Amino acid sequence: MISWNLGPLGIHAAQPYIAQAMRKKAEIVMLQKIRIPRGSKFRVQRDFRQKYPEYECYIAAGSDIDFVADTDGD
Repeated sequence: MISWNLGPLGIHAAQPYIAQAMRKKAEIVMLQKIRIPRGSKFRVQRDFRQKYPEYECYIAAGSDIDFVADTDGD
């Protein structure tokens, strides 16, 4: 099992770290504190399923006041 707190880090900046974790082929990969733009949850989930079909993908998102002010383009 891999459990990795990547953040707060935007989804685009997190991609190399996500790929690194997935290459290890752990049975369970839990990635935490990745910022996903509001309204993009299903697109991100679809992209993960295409890139990593051997994994089930679940995304839990909370509301973060700082997230609204995020300007790093992710």
